Amino acid sequence: MVQQPATNSPNTVHMGGDESLDITLEEPTVRRTLVRRRKPVTGSENRLRLDIHKAHILCLLGHVYTRNLWCNDDDVQQYLKQMLPKQAISLLNPRESMPQFQRSTTFIDGLKQASEAFVRRFKITAPGLRRPYWAENLEECKDIAASIMRDGEIISTREEFREQAKKLQGSRDFGAQLFCALLRSAAVEARLVCSLQVLPFFGVAKGTSPEKPKRDYIVISSDDNLSSSDDRVVTQSSSPPAKGRRLGQPSFKTQVRPSSSNNLHRSRNFTNSPYPVFWVEVFNEAVQKWIPVDPLVTKTVAKPSKFEPPA
Repeated sequence: MVQQPATNSPNTVHMGGDESLDITLEEPTVRRTLVRRRKPVTGSENRLRLDIHKAHILCLLGHVYTRNLWCNDDDVQQYLKQMLPKQAISLLNPRESMPQFQRSTTFIDGLKQASEAFVRRFKITAPGLRRPYWAENLEECKDIAASIMRDGEIISTREEFREQAKKLQGSRDFGAQLFCALLRSAAVEARLVCSLQVLPFFGVAKGTSPEKPKRDYIVISSDDNLSSSDDRVVTQSSSPPAKGRRLGQPSFKTQVRPSSSNNLHRSRNFTNSPYPVFWVEVFNEAVQKWIPVDPLVTKTVAKPSKFEPPA
């Protein structure tokens, strides 16, 4: 019979003769899983985040405003217009003597032909704007900055915009901007629409539900210029003009933060939202309405429901 000792020291049991049996008993190790919790955001940090949030909005507005001006560049429009068949240009400008319904359907057919011609030529080779988030630490911030500089699309001047337009490749945001310039080259009243991807400034406490953000977006007309005094930046809170209906900002699923190791060998199949960040709205004179056109992401013409994410 072997009796367990009260201590953890080895115990020797004599079996008879010169033979002995050594048994060592140890207490099981209790492993504790440490749960890493985020530090609560302080009041001063919240104020700093709010200031950065405001500055980010201004930067995005300036970015969209500048790109809209570049869409009016004569060299860009002249180059892009070459891809449009003569039939498509004719359909985009139906005769005023035609019946209203026929003028509308003809215009829609022209938009479809223009979309098909653009998609055949343009190639997506870079990621576009995405919903940003706050980095956990300095190292993660450096990884994100390095990823943007490595894979991001950086066009700083009008000349770079022209050169990239001739390559007919880039992000899907850049593609929407070129498509806007293409339609304007065919005398179509087109405006550039953007869903602002703004860095959030508030946090959600555990056990609470976040407040749904307002669907804000901006619409910029083709005739905007630096000397214009009209208020052409439209948000959901402002009253829409009688000319047409505004589209809401597409909401995105929870952002999955990419690891830095996976970004080292990134393929050209960029993970993007099924809803566009940039798209184009054109004015259908026959029915006096603005209609959305997106040849790259939703691949639709005059289907506003495709731009609205499920509730």
